[in-house]
Parts: sequence; C-alpha cells; structure tokens
Amino acid sequence: MHSRRVWSCWLLMGLIFFAVISGGCGGGSSSSSGNGNGNGESYTGNNTISYEALAGTWTGSNGSGSGQNNKYLPGQRVPVKVENLEYSIRNINYSEASKTGTAELSLKEHVTDEQYGVNSNRDWGGGFSTFTMTNSGQNSWTFSREYSDGEDNVTITLQSENAGRLRNVGSLINEDDPSDRTDFDFTCDVTKQADESSTPSPSEPVEYVDWTKFSGTWIPEDGEIDVFKAGSDITEFALNYASSGFSLSISESENEGEYDVSFYGDAVIPFVKTNTEGYTCSRNTYDLSGACTFKTSSEYQGLHSNHEENPSGLFISIFDWSDNEINLVFIDEDNAITSAGGELITSEVTVSFRCRRAGS
Repeated sequence: MHSRRVWSCWLLMGLIFFAVISGGCGGGSSSSSGNGNGNGESYTGNNTISYEALAGTWTGSNGSGSGQNNKYLPGQRVPVKVENLEYSIRNINYSEASKTGTAELSLKEHVTDEQYGVNSNRDWGGGFSTFTMTNSGQNSWTFSREYSDGEDNVTITLQSENAGRLRNVGSLINEDDPSDRTDFDFTCDVTKQADESSTPSPSEPVEYVDWTKFSGTWIPEDGEIDVFKAGSDITEFALNYASSGFSLSISESENEGEYDVSFYGDAVIPFVKTNTEGYTCSRNTYDLSGACTFKTSSEYQGLHSNHEENPSGLFISIFDWSDNEINLVFIDEDNAITSAGGELITSEVTVSFRCRRAGS
C-alpha cells in the first residue's frame, strides 16, 4: 500500500544488524528538539506562529542522533548521521480549541551509522499516511503514528514560517522476528521549500482554472482502497475496474468558486471484496451517479465536496489534474471491514483512483 515503508540495509560487519529510521541531515551525538516534547502531550499556551505554516515540504540539515537494536546491539546506542531528509505535510485538519487534529505525512531519508557500517534507506515514494497531531509546545507540534512494524513520533518546532527544528523518536520492528527491534532518536534543522505548485502560471493561473473543461468521459486506470484502524493503515484492497468509463459534467454555480458536478452513465466502480490478506468489505462497488456542488480548493489544487453535499454520502476530491488526467479521492466511513478471523473492524476507508480522458 502507498504508506508501506521501503527499507534496504547492508551489513558490513558480521552479526551487527542496525536498521535506523530517521528524518534529517548530517550529524553526530544525540540532542533534543527544543520546545517540542515529542510525546504528544497537549500544550495549552499561546503560539506565535500558526500551525498552517507546517503544510509543505521540509528538508533537513545539521542533524544528530542515536539508535539501538535490541537484538543485535542490546544496551548499546550508537551515533547516526541522517542525509537526504525530506518530510512533506498536507491535509492538516486541526482544532485550535482542543490543540489536536490529524495531518498526512510523507517521509524520505537516508541514515548511516559510521561506527558499525550500517546503511538504511527509507522513501515512501510520495505516498502519504495519516498521523495524529498534537500541539506539544510553543510553536511546536507532534505527529504520531503506529505501524505493524514500528512507529514514528515527529515533532517540529517552528522558528519562523519557513524554518524550524525537527525531532523523530520512533522504532522499526522486523515483522518476521519481533525481537529484532530498532529504536531511534534524532534531530535536525529543517527548512520549508518553495511551493512551486502554488505559483500561478503566466498562461493559466491556478486560481482561474476553468474546471468546466474537465467535463467528458473518463476511464479509470488504477487505484487502491486503504483501510485504517486507530490511525494505522492495516490493509488495502485493489480496485477492479470495468473496461468502460463514466461521464462527468462540470458547470459553474451561481456562487463564486463553486461548481455543479454530475456523474452519470457507467459510474459504478467495482473492486475486489476480499483481499489477499483475508479482509472482507461490506461494500464491493462505489456508485458515482448523482450530482452535488463542488468548491475550489487551493489545498488540493482541485475541487472537493463534503459528505452532506454528495448523494452517496462520501467525501470526494478531484485533484492533481492535467488536461487529460484527474485523480478522485473518496472517504467512506460506512464500509464495515471484517478480518480473516471474523473480527469486525470499525474503520475509515480511503478510496483513490486515477482516470484518463477517453481517447487520450
């Protein structure tokens, strides 16, 4: 699934196996992240920089940290340096009142331990996972998520809207051998990169996109259904498209920035009801037929509707578009998932698929 982490390790010494996961820069010894406590505890004070500044892509430098493998290096922490760090944050859904929320993160980094000759690469390839988000200090927010093979607790303390300090405290567990566990703790300076996608094009500024030009017939090409439980991505289903496409009609509404969108024709998207891991969906199709109002969104660089406006009760977004390609995303809160052992899982199901224009 898109959130699954990709790792590769090369051991240069005998039985020394040390897979350190980190997010940051070059470094030496361990240090802390400043005001961020890294444990997700809520902060009740005032912030001088808005959480909205967290959205974007951050790259790291001047990092340091340490790690320990409980099986091969019990009781020993060794220094690491972190290179090629790139963390992206998007879709922040945060409450100033509760100081909590969620956000999607994508991670990329290269970690080396010079003492033991261990290299580890992690690259989510642009895929995103949903993290819980907590205000953990002044201008400091912690993003946390547990996986079947470990966890990440990422704290970013902002020094300005474009610079800050990042700390990642987490672990990596070998799913085939749970005793093979690596814990890590590192920090680094981070700088937010310029968002080129938000810069208006001279020929067609983003804020003046004519969405009506995307009316027509579209053919689904590929996609996936991700199932979440307690903030973790536990499984996925493959979409099983029919060969024919569906029709899409988009027209401007009376209200500025809103469009009337209709799906019609062959707009039923089937998928495999039981996946290879034995999980079963209560649904096995999504029906796009109907009409609703979509609003423009700079966050998605596209259009989106909410649950109430869409006849199917699903949240829908159209984003990452080109003249001949669009991506649709649904959030389905009513799809009951059952595990191979019969456990009923109350879950959130995220459906995403890419479509190309018929004839392109």
